[in-house]
Amino acid sequence: TEIMGAQDPWKALGIDADRCLSAISGAHLKRYGLYAEGRVIGLAVVHPTGFASSPYLSVLAIEAAHTGQGLGSLLLAHVEREVFRERRNLFVCVSSFNDGAQRFYLSRGYVQIGVIADYLKPGCDELILRKVRSEPPNRQEQP
Repeated sequence: TEIMGAQDPWKALGIDADRCLSAISGAHLKRYGLYAEGRVIGLAVVHPTGFASSPYLSVLAIEAAHTGQGLGSLLLAHVEREVFRERRNLFVCVSSFNDGAQRFYLSRGYVQIGVIADYLKPGCDELILRKVRSEPPNRQEQP
């Protein structure tokens, strides 16, 4: 939660440590971590059925001291490999003021499919992004 709470969008949205902890807790969630020197420096959390019964990436965060090194791309690629083994779609929401995150996801094949106006804070919209797996699965597919 320290990684999340210390940076945007969580900081700008006023999401405190308790809400950050709540966002990454729960047996139903799938958590992925990046480790260096025995500690977590990056975190991704996927809700398996969090958006229209499809996987939803609710958290992707890299410790501020380690940003700009391609670690977010590595973590996202790992999450996508795991999700796309069985599922066709992966969704994520990005705050409208978070230009860097928008560029990050759009450059990795995500497409904006909608907007939730004034969702987490008045005047701040959430952009709904979607990525679709490019090749068909080898087994029974879920949405």
